[in-house]
Amino acid sequence: MQTPQFFQRLSLRGTLLGLALLVASAANLQAQENKASIATILKKAQTFKRAGMTERSIDAFWTAYRSAQSELGRDNPQTLEIARDLADVYRVDGKFEEATALLRDCFEATESELLASRISQTPDLSFLADMLNTKGDFSSALTLLEGALSSRIAKLGSEHPAVATAYHALGDTHLAKGDFEAAEKAFRSSLKIRATALDDSHPDLAESLLKVGVTLFKQGKRHDAQPVLEHALIVTKRTFTDTHPRVSEALFLNGTIHHLRKKPGTYQLIKAAMERTLEDVSKSSPGALAALINYSGSQREVGGASVFHPGGEDYEKLIDDIGGIYGKHHPLYGSALM
Repeated sequence: MQTPQFFQRLSLRGTLLGLALLVASAANLQAQENKASIATILKKAQTFKRAGMTERSIDAFWTAYRSAQSELGRDNPQTLEIARDLADVYRVDGKFEEATALLRDCFEATESELLASRISQTPDLSFLADMLNTKGDFSSALTLLEGALSSRIAKLGSEHPAVATAYHALGDTHLAKGDFEAAEKAFRSSLKIRATALDDSHPDLAESLLKVGVTLFKQGKRHDAQPVLEHALIVTKRTFTDTHPRVSEALFLNGTIHHLRKKPGTYQLIKAAMERTLEDVSKSSPGALAALINYSGSQREVGGASVFHPGGEDYEKLIDDIGGIYGKHHPLYGSALM
């Protein structure tokens, strides 16, 4: 027969268990409320960003970022995404040091996860290197990329997709620096891995083909560039919609090659690229704004009447937009002034 003390202990355990469940439930409810609060603040930040209210956007993003760090953790994917968004606002506002510091934090957080094979890929190395390139700090970018490349090869193996990403970012830095031979070598290393690891409609494969073609073209190797760019156009059309900026870029590059090698169909290719680019410019795409400088110049070369011309108000505004988006030290801004 059970004693009264036994039932008292049993009742106490039940009470404690009930309290524990209530505490857990309350904590879970609080976590959900915190996530909802972060989402609300982010909506405000994005609204301010779209409206051009930069300072208010930065304040809202910082509030969301601090809340996410506290509630979700520094290395949480949502926390890191907020940091990237905040860095982008700083970049557009010309505050490159602040943007670089945030992107370096993201890189340090995700790179350790990548090298431990807890994640398979991360964009933060490329984002950070691109920011350093925008600042014109190519030395720091190369040091960062070469170190990351060595670490990734040692930890992940030479054929890992993340190694291809590092090679590609290294190529971008050499390209921005104007070292086209080194850029070609890096892009070819990336392409070799991606051609084996990815299917033939993957956007990264299309990107690698385009970049190899660009570096060959920049070196004056038009004969070598043509088949690569033709292949890039096929993969790009297979990968993206017809209105995507990458399709415009591939059309433009092929049109330019046709023009320089005196092949037929030049103007049609350039015209198609221009039309697609103009459609995208209406959406204020930074990539399309930058591309339009090259497209309009090439269209003039092949005898087309460009809607943008040096000295015109639209052209001057375009240059200002590119300077605001990429910074006045970026190669794209320099090419726009030429």
